[in-house]
Amino acid sequence: MRWVICRAIWMCLGVCTVGQESGIPKPFPAAVPETFSVALRNDGGMALHKGHTGDAVAWGSFQDAINSTGWAVLDVHTSPLASGNTQSYAAGFLEGALTHTRITQHLQNMWGVDFKGYATGTVPQKVRDFVSANMAWMVSMVKGNPSDNYWTTVGYLLAQLHGLADGYEAARDHQQGELPLTVEDMLMLVMVDTDMDDVVTAVVAEGHFINEHFLHRRHKRRHRMFDPFPEFFEVSRRHHGHCSAVVQVAPNFEDLWVTHATWDEYRGMLRIIKYFDMPLPGTEVQRMAFTADPGGLYSADDFYVLDSQLVVMETTIDNYNRSLWSNIKPETLMTWARAMVANRLSKNGAEWTSYQVRDNSGTCNNQWMVVDYKRFEPGKPLQDGVLWISETMPGHAQTGDVTHVLRKQHSWPSYNIPFFENIWKVGGYEHLQAKTGSDDFSFDHCPRAKMFQRARQEGFGNSLKSLMALIRYNRLDDPLALGDACNGISARCDLNPQKHVSYDCFGAIDAKVASWRSSKHDLSFLAVSSPTRSNGERPFAWSRVNDKLDGCKPENHIGHPDTFAFEWYKMPANWPSAPSETPSFFVSEPSSWLSLEKAAAISSSLACMLLLACIVQRAYCQTDGDLPATRYEPLDA
Repeated sequence: MRWVICRAIWMCLGVCTVGQESGIPKPFPAAVPETFSVALRNDGGMALHKGHTGDAVAWGSFQDAINSTGWAVLDVHTSPLASGNTQSYAAGFLEGALTHTRITQHLQNMWGVDFKGYATGTVPQKVRDFVSANMAWMVSMVKGNPSDNYWTTVGYLLAQLHGLADGYEAARDHQQGELPLTVEDMLMLVMVDTDMDDVVTAVVAEGHFINEHFLHRRHKRRHRMFDPFPEFFEVSRRHHGHCSAVVQVAPNFEDLWVTHATWDEYRGMLRIIKYFDMPLPGTEVQRMAFTADPGGLYSADDFYVLDSQLVVMETTIDNYNRSLWSNIKPETLMTWARAMVANRLSKNGAEWTSYQVRDNSGTCNNQWMVVDYKRFEPGKPLQDGVLWISETMPGHAQTGDVTHVLRKQHSWPSYNIPFFENIWKVGGYEHLQAKTGSDDFSFDHCPRAKMFQRARQEGFGNSLKSLMALIRYNRLDDPLALGDACNGISARCDLNPQKHVSYDCFGAIDAKVASWRSSKHDLSFLAVSSPTRSNGERPFAWSRVNDKLDGCKPENHIGHPDTFAFEWYKMPANWPSAPSETPSFFVSEPSSWLSLEKAAAISSSLACMLLLACIVQRAYCQTDGDLPATRYEPLDA
C-alpha cells in the first residue's frame, strides 16, 4: 500500500505540479527601464546622472517588479577605459543608489530577528570586532600582493563594497527614515543570514547564538531531535537544511539541466536578479547573472550563470562539531568573497573549487556544484570535468570531480548533507546519526535523499517540465515527508498546523533552472519567486500566518506584497537598456577609497574626457547638498 501511495503521489506530481504554477514559463515582462550613469568627478567623487552619459564609468538600470512578478532586476555595466577598482567602485555606487530603499527594507526585515534586542545595524561588540579585523586583514593582503590576481580581485570586491555604501548614502531618503550605513555595516548586511551566522556562533562563549530568537528555536526543536552533546551539538539555526539542488542529464544526453531552490525565512523574499557586465583587468569572467538579496554583493542562494559557461550553485552543510569553531579566524576570506573571486577567475570546475577552498573561513559551509557546459556536447556521453564539487568545514576542505557519479545515475541531487566521507564525519554527522538513530543526518537515507532516489527510479527529471515539478515538490501526505511540510524538496513549513513544533514562516522561496546553451553570452535561465504551490496549496500570504511568531510579525516583512503567487519566468540572455543623456541627478562626496586609486585608475584619454565633461557641465558637477536623492518608485505600483 505504501508503494501504491508513493507512486500515485509521484504520478500526480507530473500532471498537476507545473499546471498549478506555470505551464510554459512566460518571458519576464522586461520594460525598457530608465538608465542611469555614474561618472567620475574631478575631485575624486562620483556623480549619478540620468541616462547613459558619454563619460560614464558605470551605467545600468533597476526594474522593481517584485509586486507583480516576485523579482526586481538590476543591470550594471562598466567601462573598460577605467581601472578595475574604479569600475568596481562605480558599479557598487550605482547599485547602492538605485536599490537604497530595498536595501533599507531588507536590513530591517533581517536585523530585527537575527539580532533581537539590538538596534538595526548594531551587533554584539565581539562580532563587530571580528568583522573589523577581517576587513583590515583583507585590505592588508590586497596591498601586500599587488601582482597576485587573486588578491587584486579581492580588492575589486572591497572597492565595490565601498561604492555600495557610498551610493546608498548618497541616495538614501532621510525623511523616510532610511538609516545611515558605514562600509562595515554594509559588509555585515552582505554577510547576514550566511557567514554572519557562523561568525556569531564562533565568537560567542560556548558557540551559542546569544540572541533569543535562535535560542527559542533550539528549545522548540530539542524534543524531536536531541540535546547538545559535549562536543557535537545542535547548530542554533531555525531549521535543519538550507536549499535543494539537482544536476540532471536529459535522455540520450540531449541536454544537461541544473536546478536550485533557495530555502530561507520568508522575511528574506525581497529578491533581485542581478546582471553584471564588468571587464575587470586580470579576470576570466566579464558577464554574470545571479539571484540575490538587496545589498548583496554575491548571490547567497547561491546560483550563478557565468559567461565562462559555468553554472554554479550550492546547498548549505551545517557544522555540528563544536570543537571546529575555534578554527574560525578573521584572517581568512569569508564565503561571500571566495565565491565571487572564484566566479571572476575560473575557467573550469577544478579552478573554481580550488579558489573556493583557498583561505577557507569555515563559515557558511556548503556543497558547491560547478557545471562546466564547455565540456558538455548534446548527444554525446559526459566528459570528465563536467561536474566538480567542493565541501568545507572549519579547518577542513575537499574538492573533486564527481562526473563519474553523474554519468552513472544521470542525476546529482544536493540536500544539505556532505558527500565526502571525511567532511561528513568531521562535521559531526556520523556521530549524530549513531547517537540519535535518525536518518536526518544520512546522505543516502534522509527524507530528501529518498525523494530524489524515488524520482530517479520513476523517471522524473527526464523532461524540463518534470524537473521544474521536481524542484518544487512538497506533499504533506507523502510518507517520506514524515508528516512535516518542512520535509519536501521545496520546504513549506507554514503548511504545518500553527501549533506544530515545525510551523514557521520558512521554506523554499524560489526555484531556478538553467540548461545548455551554445553561446557564452547567453545568461538566460528560468526562475520563480514564491513558496511552492506544487500540490494546489493556497499561495503563501502574510495575512494568514501566525503573526505572533518571530519572523512572521508585520515588522519582519516590510516592503513585501501580502500574497506570493507568482509564476515561472524566463529571464533574458541580456537585459535591455535604453541609453539617453540628461543632466546630473545627484552627487556624492569624494570617496577616500576611490581617491587613493584615482591617479592610476583612469587612462589619460578618459581623464581628459572627464575633465572636459565637468567643465561643460560645471553646474552639475559641483557638490550640492540640496540636490534631491533618488526616490523609490516601483514600476508596478
